[in-house]
Amino acid sequence: MKKILFILTIAFGISLHAQITLTREHIINYGKKFVIAYDGNLHAFAASGANKTWDFRDITANYKDSLRFGGADWFKGHTNFPNANFAFIYYTDTQAINYMHLNDSSLGFEGFYNYTSSSEDIAQTKSTLVRFPSTYNSAFNESHVFMGGVLRIKLDPDTAGPMPFIDSMRIDQTRYIYSNVDGWGTLKTPLGSFSCLKQTTLDVMAQTYMMKSNGAWKLAPNNVLQRLKYPLPNYDSSYSVNFWTNDANYGFPIMSYYYGPRDTGTTDIEWMFGKSRKSSLNVFNTKNLSFFPNPANNSIQVSGDFENVILEIWDMQGRHLNSFNNLDSSINIETLELGVYVLKFLDKNTGENLSSQTLIKS
Repeated sequence: MKKILFILTIAFGISLHAQITLTREHIINYGKKFVIAYDGNLHAFAASGANKTWDFRDITANYKDSLRFGGADWFKGHTNFPNANFAFIYYTDTQAINYMHLNDSSLGFEGFYNYTSSSEDIAQTKSTLVRFPSTYNSAFNESHVFMGGVLRIKLDPDTAGPMPFIDSMRIDQTRYIYSNVDGWGTLKTPLGSFSCLKQTTLDVMAQTYMMKSNGAWKLAPNNVLQRLKYPLPNYDSSYSVNFWTNDANYGFPIMSYYYGPRDTGTTDIEWMFGKSRKSSLNVFNTKNLSFFPNPANNSIQVSGDFENVILEIWDMQGRHLNSFNNLDSSINIETLELGVYVLKFLDKNTGENLSSQTLIKS
């Protein structure tokens, strides 16, 4: 499909690229995946501005992986992220789950969950990836505070001097995000040519020392830190650039790259190696729940340990269509339109998602 609309004006001999607007409808759906490639070679930055052509056809695939997307409750650990309704995993590490929120106003990260047979790692890393609608010159800023652990010190830094008695210290991290759609035009990669928005985001992580004195937390001044021989607060910053298209066959940045404040080019490029397609996610399933036949026309039959299990049917836009409490008999699906659906097997008592599977109505 042709991604760029050319309007030929005979009188002036000008061709204009169509500017786009990005909305929720252009984001990848549940049950989809795509292959992502990585290039570590040095490449110049993409210029900002209107009606640009960004030529990255020379990038290579030094390494490839695939991203697989689903509903947050398709995955283990989702109860740690109550605001998440979207998630993805990498094919090479299916036990590391990135939880996100997707709604009419934004797509963003809620946190990260990694587990093994004996441990789990939970990180609450809230941040907005993109807001809707987005078009040229759209911008947003936000900040998030991540409180550190408390260290009880109970001392007076200067004894009888003016500094207050300090009960406890805490090191917080504050994340500042400054994002701007600073370009639109045509992006060319080995995958093809795309009408895109260019989004540049500055990500700053600042360190803040807090002290508890007289029962209240307050910012620790530098003279107190120096007296305690603490290092003064510092910060780290980095940039990311995402190229978004409004073709839902792709649904995620066509290309992204990253760099530091002193870099003159990027050596960290991720790019979409192929358009999104159907995924077969291995969702956590302890009861060996499944169904047959698939594809199905009139009805399906559930197998496995389905005692105290509810079956829900959802469409690929995340809409709940029906629920079934009695799984002993066949499930009638005659009223469903032809297409692909998600079946969720839920614990009747806790609501936990035991398994999510794809149904093809034929």
